[in-house]
Amino acid sequence: MRLLQFVGLTVCLLSLVACTKQSDSGAGVEDGTVQEDALADEDLGEKLEADDASNVAKIEEPEIDYGDWLRLPEGLDRRFREPYPTLVQSSMAGDVSSQMSLALLSQQIASTLARAGKIDEAYAFILQSGRALRAGMPGGAEFLPPAAIANIYFNEAGALARSGQLDEAVSALDDAVANGFTEFSAIDEDPALAGVRESEGFAQRLEAWQQAAKERILARAQRDLNEGATFPFTFTGTDIHGVEQSLEALKGKVVIVDFWGTWCPPCRAEVPSFVRLQETYGEQGFQVIGLNYERKETEEQNLQGVLDFAEEFSINYPCLLSDQETMAQIPRFQGFPTTLFIDRTGKVRMKVVGLHDYIYLEGVVRLLLAETE
Repeated sequence: MRLLQFVGLTVCLLSLVACTKQSDSGAGVEDGTVQEDALADEDLGEKLEADDASNVAKIEEPEIDYGDWLRLPEGLDRRFREPYPTLVQSSMAGDVSSQMSLALLSQQIASTLARAGKIDEAYAFILQSGRALRAGMPGGAEFLPPAAIANIYFNEAGALARSGQLDEAVSALDDAVANGFTEFSAIDEDPALAGVRESEGFAQRLEAWQQAAKERILARAQRDLNEGATFPFTFTGTDIHGVEQSLEALKGKVVIVDFWGTWCPPCRAEVPSFVRLQETYGEQGFQVIGLNYERKETEEQNLQGVLDFAEEFSINYPCLLSDQETMAQIPRFQGFPTTLFIDRTGKVRMKVVGLHDYIYLEGVVRLLLAETE
C-alpha cells in the first residue's frame, strides 16, 4: 500500500531549524516530492496497540450516532479519538469546515492503520476521507491547502481502483490533477492503480494530465515572475575549489542563487534540479551559484562537508561558504532553501522560498533567457 502524504518538509526555517509547509505562493504539490504527513510523523514508530496510557485513550467513548461514517478501531492514539466523534457529528450536520477537517483526519488515521498492517481498514478510511472532502467542496477549499486536497483525491483513486471502481478512480485522478497534483511517478508505481494503468485510453489520459499540469505550472511561473519583488543584491567570494566568484562577473547571464545547506533536507532534494538546469541551459547563458550556510564546528569541516556533498551528487556549479552579511541583503529572509532569480542585467527579479518542482524552476529560467537586455 502506498499512501501519498501531503504535509511535509519543504522549508527549513532560519529559526530553530523548524520545518513548515510551503505557502500557496511556493511549492505546493506542484513543486513537491512524496512527503510525510506531519501528524503521522509524530506517531511513527508507535504501535497501534500501545500500552502507554499517556498515548492511548482509556476513557469510554460517548454514545453517538455515527450514521454511515466509520467508527474508529480500538487502540488508536487519543489525538485521533478525541476530535473524531465531534467532527463526525458536525460533518453530518453539514458544517463545511468539519467535513474538510474530517477528510484530513481520516487520511492521518489511514496512515497510522497502514503502518500497523491493517490495510483493509486503512483503505476504508481513505475512502471516507474522499467522501468527506467531496461533501465539503468546493466551499471548503479555503480550509485545506491545495496540496492536501490533491493528495486526498489521489489516495482515494487508489482505494477506488483497489475495490474495482476503475471509472471512479480515474475521475478521482482527474480531480487530483485539477487541484495541482504532479506526482505522476506515483500513478505509475502505486500497485493499487494497476487496473487504471491497464485500462483503455490510460496512456492518452496520462499525457493529457501531464500537459495540463505543465501548462498550469508555467502559467504560475510567468505570473510569479511578473509580480516578483526586486531588491539590491550582490555577492563575492571564493568557491569551494578556490575560484573567485561574484555576481558582477556574471552580468550578461541569467543566474540562480541558491541559499542552502547540506544539513537541510529540502535543500538537498532540490540540488538535482539545479544540476539538471545547469546541464541543460549552461551553454545558453545561464549559471547556478550555491551559497552555503553550514553548521559544523569549524570552517574546515564546513568546507569538507560541501566538497564531499558536491562530489557525491555531481554538483556542476560553484558553491561558496557564505556569510550573514550576504544573507542580510534579502528582505525578510525566511529559511532554506531560498532561491533568487537574477536577469542578465544583474537585477533580482524574483525570490522563492522552499523546495520547488523542476518544471517551475525551468519555466522561470526559460522566461528570463528569452528576455533581451
